[in-house]
Amino acid sequence: MHRQRLAGKSVVLLTDAGGMGGTRTYLDRLLRYYASRQVSGTLVDGSSRLDAAVRKVAVESGFRVVAYEDVVSKGNGSRKRALDRLKPGFLGDASEKEAFNDLGILGPRDLVVASVGRPGAFLSATAGATRSLYFLHTYPHGWKHRLLGRRIMPGLVSDTTTIVTGSKFAARRVADQWGLDARMGQIRTIPYTVGQVPNREVSRPPLRLVLTVAQVEPYKGPREWVGAAEIALSKPGMDDVQFVWVGDGSLIDECRAAVSTELRGRIQFVGFMEDVAPYFAAATVYLQLSTVENLSLSVLDALRYGLPTILTRVGGMPEQTIDGVSGILVAPGDVQGAADATVWMLSSDDRVANMSEGARNLYLTRFGPQVWEQHMDLLHAEALAS
Repeated sequence: MHRQRLAGKSVVLLTDAGGMGGTRTYLDRLLRYYASRQVSGTLVDGSSRLDAAVRKVAVESGFRVVAYEDVVSKGNGSRKRALDRLKPGFLGDASEKEAFNDLGILGPRDLVVASVGRPGAFLSATAGATRSLYFLHTYPHGWKHRLLGRRIMPGLVSDTTTIVTGSKFAARRVADQWGLDARMGQIRTIPYTVGQVPNREVSRPPLRLVLTVAQVEPYKGPREWVGAAEIALSKPGMDDVQFVWVGDGSLIDECRAAVSTELRGRIQFVGFMEDVAPYFAAATVYLQLSTVENLSLSVLDALRYGLPTILTRVGGMPEQTIDGVSGILVAPGDVQGAADATVWMLSSDDRVANMSEGARNLYLTRFGPQVWEQHMDLLHAEALAS
């Protein structure tokens, strides 16, 4: 019933997604969801960095794509001024709605939807809509943002806007940082999904692989990861274990250099890979030592491939495991604890097998695509009925 109610509806979809990252991945899935529900409309590219693949999905899904360069190329001075106002900032801009009107984007629509990585981006545009959904893929943090947010945000978040986060942790942060404690009913949590559970080959690679897929940036904990890997590989029974980090970032050269010469064949930063599926399929355990995290898409991939996870107890990551059933939680920055957890996990094939089953079951019941679609159908039906 909820699915049928969406058919034929029109939306304006606002995004600051770039060419990579979780916000981009979610946008791709959101467009495919709308196509499956026969929803079309206009996609506003607020970053001018959307890649060709997502643009193709948007067009095939029935969306007109409006990007900065498309508007500027028309050479209209008023449009250029509107374009400058359109650029989403931390708290948005009070003139965003006027800019959209100048560009002829809004018009009569059933729903305005924002899918953003920067807290506050496009918020004032959604506030001007009769009905709006605000998908926020990170969360506001820091005392300065909280001080400003609690003063300004209650007035910017319209009563007709529903904020949607991927984790309960992020929902609590939004309420606290934006002064919406008394309006928790406007904040919904819908955990992400990354697709169907694949059929995994049983054949075991020659080395047991401890995998990480993430940007090599400070908040992902690559320095701690190198330290934990070196400690773990020094323990008995770890001769057939290899640590591999897939992803690029500002610390990749530093971290490669930090690996001991004798371990560089077994602790590797392989850089960016377009297709990471073979790594997940070959891995034995997934390790992520983030110091800041909302809901990690790479951890969700690990779960759907049935990988036991070793994660730091930060942000939304505790919501992505059942400690002792599908994985292990360790304290952020605890290099020794992460190493010990990895050795303990790999010291028993039965333990790995049991937690592998636990990881897959957790994914299906909490993060599977059917679960996500049911939540999304209900969310949109409620928004349209309001």
